[in-house]
Amino acid sequence: MTSSDLLKRYAKGEREFQRADLNGADLNGADLSGADLRSANLRSAYLRGANLMCADLSGADLTGANLTGANLMCANLRGAYLTGANLTGANLRGADLRGADLTSANLTSANLTGADLTSAYLRSALGQEDERAIKLLGPVENLGIDARGYTLWAFRAAGGLGGNGRWVIQASCRLFESIIDALRHWGSMSYPDRKRGQWFVRRIKLLWDEE
Repeated sequence: MTSSDLLKRYAKGEREFQRADLNGADLNGADLSGADLRSANLRSAYLRGANLMCADLSGADLTGANLTGANLMCANLRGAYLTGANLTGANLRGADLRGADLTSANLTSANLTGADLTSAYLRSALGQEDERAIKLLGPVENLGIDARGYTLWAFRAAGGLGGNGRWVIQASCRLFESIIDALRHWGSMSYPDRKRGQWFVRRIKLLWDEE
């Protein structure tokens, strides 16, 4: 199926495109809200700025896809393959990403508020350089963006990272396996930018208060 075929059928009211082969398709800026794209092949597809709000992309292959600025609010991405996908600035509010593979995906400035990433894998995603696979146990918390434009993330992880469901703190390439480790780093008197460090400390302490 070509991208033009898909868009023509969508414009006529069709919404079911399960298992469609759209490898490398140019769908930049396309409106595919509510489309059923379960198990579709969207490898290396161009979906920059596309509207995929409430679309069903469960089991879809989006490996290497460009989803920069795409609207994926409340989309079903359960079990989707997003390895190496570019999700910079994407809106993933309330998205279902349970079991999704986000290995090496670029989530810079993506909005993950309320997204469910239970059992999702994020090796080298969220901007970190740690090569261990991160298996999440629940939603990712966006704690804010600092003066340099880095997003402060917090999530509960299984296995070696965090362990026992404890909070893991992430900002740029810095990854801390506990709240205490993060507070020690940014709250240290030797931290070069004290104002910035205290910004991180204040945000992280919000999690501490919830514990």
